[in-house]
Parts: sequence; C-alpha cells; structure tokens
Amino acid sequence: MLIPVRPTSPSGLAVMRRVAIAYFAAVGVMTVALPVFVPHSTASAVAHRAAGVALLACAATLVVNGRASRASIEVLAVASLGLVGVLVWLSEPVGIEPWLALGPVLLLAAFSGTPALVTGLVVMVVAIGCGIALRDLALVRLDLLVGPTVGALLLALGVRMLRAGPGAGSPDGDGAPLDLARLRPRLETLAEAAIAAGDQLAVALVAPAGAGGPDQLRATVRVLAERSRSDDLVALLPEGVAVVLPGARPADAIVYAARVTLAADAAEGLPDGVVAGVGTMSDAADTTDVLLRRARRALRAAADAGPGHVAVHGPYGAAVHVAADVAAVPGSGGRDRA
Repeated sequence: MLIPVRPTSPSGLAVMRRVAIAYFAAVGVMTVALPVFVPHSTASAVAHRAAGVALLACAATLVVNGRASRASIEVLAVASLGLVGVLVWLSEPVGIEPWLALGPVLLLAAFSGTPALVTGLVVMVVAIGCGIALRDLALVRLDLLVGPTVGALLLALGVRMLRAGPGAGSPDGDGAPLDLARLRPRLETLAEAAIAAGDQLAVALVAPAGAGGPDQLRATVRVLAERSRSDDLVALLPEGVAVVLPGARPADAIVYAARVTLAADAAEGLPDGVVAGVGTMSDAADTTDVLLRRARRALRAAADAGPGHVAVHGPYGAAVHVAADVAAVPGSGGRDRA
C-alpha cells in the first residue's frame, strides 16, 4: 500500500513547482538534443524534437504561471508519462526513452497524494505498453516495459517510506513535538508559502476531554503521531496538541480532526476521549495569530459541545459537528496514514 503524503514543508507547492520546472526543462532539452548525438530515423528525430518542445512548453507555462495549482502540475506530469509512450512507439532505435518516465513518477511520489501517483503509474504502464505494441512485432522487447515499471514502483515506494519516516512532525527528525516558540516561525513560513502559491493551510488543535493531565497529553500526542504525515508539524501548546496541516482544505482538515477524535476513543490513556477544533486560513490577510486564534475558538466550541465533537472556525465563525458523522465522509485529501 502506498503511503499518502503531500509536499514537504516548508515550501510545499512552491518546491513542487520548481522541481517540475527543472524536470521539464532538463528532459525537454535532452530530448531535443538526443537525435543529434544518437543517429535516429527521420520520423524518430521529428518525434523527439516535438516531444522536447512540448516538455519545454510545460516548463515555460509553470515559469509564467507562478500560481499554478498542484492539480495542474500533476496533470502535466501524467501527460508527460503519456508522451513517453509516444516516444517508445516512434523511436528508432529505442534507448533511454522508457526510463524518462522515472522523472514524473518521482515528482508524483514526492509531492502528490496516492490517487495522483497511482494514476501516473497506470498511465506509464499503459503508455509504454501501447508504444511497444504499436511497433514492429519483430522489435518487441518486454524489458522496455518491465524494467522501467519495476524501477518506478521501487522508486515510488522508497520515496513514500522516506517521507513517512519516524521523524514525522519534528523538524529535528526526533519525532518530538514542538513548543509554541519553535512552532511560530515555521507556521509563518508555511503561511507565506501557502499565500504565495494559492495553497491551503489549517491547524487542528486537539485536547483531552475533561481534566487532561500530562499522561493524557502524551497519549494525545501518540494518537496524532499515528495519524499525521511527515510534512505535518506537531506542537504541544497550553491548550492541547496542535497539528499544522499544509495543503489541507477546510473540509480535509475537519475530516482529519474527526477521525483523530474517533481514534482517541479507543486509545489507552484517554478514558474520556478528546475534542478537536480546526482553524483555517481564508486569505492573505490572515496572520498566524489569526489562524491559531481560530483553532483555539474552535476547540472551545467543541469542548462546550462535549466529547465526540469537532468544530471548525473560519472567517464566519465556528461550526460544531458530531465527529462520527464527519469521519464517515469519504476521502480526507490524503491526510490520514491509515
């Protein structure tokens, strides 16, 4: 099972965009230049030049459009995998073309959720397979499909395992939660990056229901660590345990909080369960203080409603929900590991 992750903090979508630009530009130049250094048939040389120009156009598009969304970058990555299949079909001879698929797979594995990665892998296999099938049967070589496919799967799995390592939530890699002083500058960096990239950011604040002592706070941290990804920041605040969720839409964040609340009901050390509040960032005028204040107000609203409740606070106030109802909503933007 592939572990769902999203872009690494602190720059998230901005890093994904820069990596995509570098890939499309480098591979575009290489594809255009390949027939110059390796003799190809006329049709093959034309196909390489056309593919290279298309990849360079993708890079130029991302350079010009500084606010390109994650979905648009994923579409370009998947489309480039289809382009690999066209090159396999038209190349004469076939050399490194199937292995060009590893670049988009690496991009999707490192920066996208599981659905986008699985889509990319399927498109890669189908595209290369069709490219091989459309060639002269005398030239069919299954190693052109098997080798890149196995390489892509191992690469994707390795990247996901590294991104979901034991240091999740800690910039120091030790798995320990941050305090408010260390959280604030990192939260400000994430907020600035989200605003610049047109991305989303949310903070979930979770606290033991009732009188929460040190043991219950530690149990809450354990529950959150099991449900958080490597780019989530976990911090221990006076009100409870905060989880910064880069890239999470308000709907994703409230589903995450609801599922954490239900997981805490079955956890040891939390006899009364937990309550959770979510603060969301709505526009560039929202500061980190506003984001944390919304999370605290949402937590108070959930606490007033009692155990088993979650609340979300945005620009128009707080809304309280029953955790079990929200947790049943399909999908959560890849926020959960499970």
